[in-house]
Amino acid sequence: MTVVVVSLAAGSAHTQTQATKPDYPVQPVPFTRVHVNDVFWAPRIETNRTASIPAAFEQCELTGRVDNFVRAAKALRGEHFENKANPPYPFDDTDLYKVATSRASSRPCRDTSTPNVARRQLRGLSCS
Repeated sequence: MTVVVVSLAAGSAHTQTQATKPDYPVQPVPFTRVHVNDVFWAPRIETNRTASIPAAFEQCELTGRVDNFVRAAKALRGEHFENKANPPYPFDDTDLYKVATSRASSRPCRDTSTPNVARRQLRGLSCS
């Protein structure tokens, strides 16, 4: 029993010492202040921004994934829409979400290559 009390006391003393130490030397910075300028990652990020992400948006448009959101918006507003069939895959909406998230985190201020329909759907991702 004495050993347990001693170990608990030692643990609380350790916690107090940690609390009085200064902060961790690495501090967070806003995402917008992070710039990758190396020879390995920077070219790959640029390829994603200029080629892969626009191609993924285009595929979302061609396969009707963007239309799912247009249909949902019309349904919520009580407007008529023609295609009432369920999407063929339950993960269709998540595909567009993943591409939109990638687009949002890939320097949206510089990107002018997003397909027109997806650009209209994602107006909120503009530079501000």
